[in-house]
Amino acid sequence: MNRLLPLLITILSLFHFATTGPQDDKRKPAEVRILNAETMEAPYRGMDAGGIRLLGDVRLMHEEVQMHCDSAHRYSARNIVHAFGNVHINQGDTLHLYGDRLIYYGDRRFAEVRGNVVLQDQETTLKTQRLDFDLERNFGYYPDHGVVTSGDNKLESRRGYYYADDKLFFFRENVVITNPDYIIRSDTLRYNTETEVVYFLGPTTILGDDTDIYCENGWYNTITDISQFNENARVRNNNQSLSADSIYYDNAKGYGKAFLNVEITDTVENIIISGHYAWFNRDPEEMLITDRALLKQMTDNDTLYVHADTLRSWLQAAPPEPEPVEERLILQEEPPPDPEEEGPVPQLMEEPADLTEEAPGPQLMGEPADTTENDTVLQEPGKEPETILAPFPGAESDTLPAPDTVLIAIPPVLQDAAVKPHPDSVETDEENDTVRVLVAYYGVRMFSNQMQGKCDSLYYNMRDSVIYMFADPVLWSDESQLSAEIMEIHLKEDEVDYIVMTNSAFIVSEEQPGLYNQIKGTNVVGFFNDGELYRVNVTGNAETLYYPADEEEIIGINKAMSASLVIFLKDNKPDRIRFLNRVESVLYPMEDLQGEERLLPNFRWLDQIRPKNRDDVFRR
Repeated sequence: MNRLLPLLITILSLFHFATTGPQDDKRKPAEVRILNAETMEAPYRGMDAGGIRLLGDVRLMHEEVQMHCDSAHRYSARNIVHAFGNVHINQGDTLHLYGDRLIYYGDRRFAEVRGNVVLQDQETTLKTQRLDFDLERNFGYYPDHGVVTSGDNKLESRRGYYYADDKLFFFRENVVITNPDYIIRSDTLRYNTETEVVYFLGPTTILGDDTDIYCENGWYNTITDISQFNENARVRNNNQSLSADSIYYDNAKGYGKAFLNVEITDTVENIIISGHYAWFNRDPEEMLITDRALLKQMTDNDTLYVHADTLRSWLQAAPPEPEPVEERLILQEEPPPDPEEEGPVPQLMEEPADLTEEAPGPQLMGEPADTTENDTVLQEPGKEPETILAPFPGAESDTLPAPDTVLIAIPPVLQDAAVKPHPDSVETDEENDTVRVLVAYYGVRMFSNQMQGKCDSLYYNMRDSVIYMFADPVLWSDESQLSAEIMEIHLKEDEVDYIVMTNSAFIVSEEQPGLYNQIKGTNVVGFFNDGELYRVNVTGNAETLYYPADEEEIIGINKAMSASLVIFLKDNKPDRIRFLNRVESVLYPMEDLQGEERLLPNFRWLDQIRPKNRDDVFRR
C-alpha cells in the first residue's frame, strides 16, 4: 500500500491538471502539485477542512518551482503550502533556498522562509533567520540581519534586498564588508555578485592595514582593485591624507586621480597642497596638482603660501654622502689686480678724509688709503664700532678672506653633492635612502609674514632644506627687495638662514619715497636672523648706493664700487661696509645727482607685484 501511494498521488495530480485544461490555466494561477509523500493524511484539528497533511520525503511542484521538505500542509482552496523541516526550494537549478519553515503562496509565487535560512546562487550564499522571496520577480528581502559570502568577501547588514536576475544585493543599516585586506563599513551599499563590484550609496569608511578611506558615494571593484570615491571623499595613509570631491584609484597599478577641491596634507612636514586636479603614483612615489594649485606650509610662527600653475613632488634616490665640506660657501682664488689697469680715481667732491683715524660718520672718499681692505663704518658719533662679524659661515669672528680673494657660491647643480645638509632638516627614506623633492612651475608666487616672492619656477630639495628659484626671481623681506638670475633660499629649522643670489644680484630698500638704498654685484649672499637681513656678502663688480643720515637727516648720496664687499645692516639700512679690495667711493651732495643718476644700472622697484597677503598669490 505504501508503495502505491506515491504513484496514486502523482496520477491524481496529473489528472487534475489535464481536466482543468489550458484555458483554465489562463483564468487563474496553477495549483501547487504534489509530486511525492510517504504518507498523506486528512486534516487534523486546527487545519482547514480542505487541507491535506503530507509526511515523509515531501516533494511539491508549482510551475518551474520545486519544493522539498520533511512534512507539509497543502491548502488547495487557497493554493498555499506550509512546509516544515529541511525545507528546500529550487528554481531553474540556479537558485536554491533552504530553511526550517516555509509558507508558500501559489497565487503570488511568494515564499516566506524562517529559521536558519540559506539562499544560494552560483556566486553567493546568504544566511539569515527570516527571508521573504518573490519568485515571480526573483527578488528577496531579509528584515533582521543577514550575512552574505561571495569569494573572499563577507557582507553583513541589518536589512538586505536581493535581485537574483541582476545579481544585485542592496544592504541597509550597519553594513560591514570583511575582506583579508580591508573592512568596509557603510550605511547603504550595493553589491554585484557577478562582477564583485561594491557601490557606496551613503557614508562609507574603508579600513586597510595602513589606509583609511571615507566617502558618501562611489564604487570599488574587488577583482581589479580599482575604485572611485565621491562626495566628501578622503583617503588617509600613515602621515598623509588626500581629500577631494572625487578620487579615482587603481591599487594594482598604484595610480590615481583626484578632481575638484583637492587637498593633500602631510602632518610630518606640516604641508597642505590644494588645487582642483591631481594625479599621484605609488611606486615610484610621485604626485602632481594643478588648477589653482597652492602649497601651505605651517611653522611655529608663520605660514608659507606658494601658488603656481603646477605643483609636483616625488621621491628620488639620495646622492652619495659627500666628503665633509667645511663651509657652505667656498673661497676661489682670483689673480691680484694689476694696479696699472685699475680705473681712474674719481674726482674728490671735498677734501679727502684722514682714513688712518676712525671716522665718526660717513666719509667723503677719493683715492683709497688701502686698496686691499677698507672698512667704512656707519654709526652714531662717538660710539665704538661693533665687532666685525665673520664674512662667511664658519669663519672665525676676527678672520677675513685674504686680499684678492672672492667669495663664490657653490652652483645649484652641485649643492646635493657638495653641501652637507642640516641634520634636523633631512627627510629621507632610511631603507631606500631617498629624498623628497617639490617643484613648482609657471607663475610662482609666494607669501609669508617673513618673506614674499615670485619667479617662474621653483625647486625644493627637502634633504638640504634649500629652495631654488629660477627665471626672474624676486624676494621681498620686510623693506628689502632681492633679485638675481637664480636664487637659493637656505632654511634652518623652518627659518630663512641665508639666501644665495647668482648672477646680476640686486638688493633694494626704500629709504624714503623715491629714495632707494641699493646693493649690486655678480653674486650676493644675504644672511638672516629672526627673519631680518643683517649681513650681505657681495662678490664681483660690487656696487652700492645709499643715503647716509646724521640724526635721521640725510646728508648725501654715497656711491661705492669694489671687487667684493661685506655690508652689515641694522633696521634694513646699511650700518657698516667692509670693502675687500679695489675701492672707489664718493659721497655726493643730494643736489648733484638727480633722476636716473640716483639709480644703479638695471635698477627695478617691483613693489607693485609684491604679494600683499595669502590670497594675493593668485594674482597674475
